[in-house]
Amino acid sequence: MTKREIFIEKGKNSFKFKYGGRIQTRFDLSKSQEPGAKAENDLYFRRVCFKSDGHFFNPKFGYKLEIDIIGAQNLDAYLKWNFHKNFEIWAGQTKLRGNRERVISSQNLQFVDRSLLNSKFTLDRDIGAWLYHHF
Repeated sequence: MTKREIFIEKGKNSFKFKYGGRIQTRFDLSKSQEPGAKAENDLYFRRVCFKSDGHFFNPKFGYKLEIDIIGAQNLDAYLKWNFHKNFEIWAGQTKLRGNRERVISSQNLQFVDRSLLNSKFTLDRDIGAWLYHHF
């Protein structure tokens, strides 16, 4: 596997650009119980995403960008600033941290989809500013 990042450093300033993507496909196969019926199959793309994250000027100023190409929408786009030890301020659009099932990436799910109730009760993503502290 190749290291997909660009790193530029000059003096105290640096820039890091990591990039990647993923494609999630789905194949459906169905066959009628009638004699002589042919099997029907469908192959389609559920998700095609481009991701990028890194920092600019120095590692204290970071960013993340995730775009859904199939749905033509911006999923995540935020800037973050580590202003003091373990404190960070984030501003932009990202997943809200209140729903554990939603915070786990679809790339890491055990099954194809989330539960049916998740879409009814989730807060998903929102635009705003957040203050984080890591213990």
